[in-house]
Amino acid sequence: MNRLLAVVVVPFLAAGPVHAASPKVEAAVQAIAKIQTDAAKFQGYCALLTELDAAGEEGPKVDEVQTKLTAFMQSMGPDVAAAWDLYDELEPDSEDGKALAASFEALDEKCP
Repeated sequence: MNRLLAVVVVPFLAAGPVHAASPKVEAAVQAIAKIQTDAAKFQGYCALLTELDAAGEEGPKVDEVQTKLTAFMQSMGPDVAAAWDLYDELEPDSEDGKALAASFEALDEKCP
């Protein structure tokens, strides 16, 4: 058993340090994760994502749904609102941007 553990764990340790997201992003990731803990809020979030997908790529309907989604996220509390706002502030290719995007993607994947 110990030999198996060494074979599996040691290569991961040797791969180098993992860059953690900033404390601000870590707080945002935790806020996003709590969306799914409230069934009604999670269902509302998923409904808006479905509506956004149906609206297409561009146009007035997309803008309307995005406005509704922003208002919905703002209504979930200051921590979720801050996470939503932070998403637009971060560079998408930065470690923080990737970490926050991944948390939203993980949430989106849980929608039916």
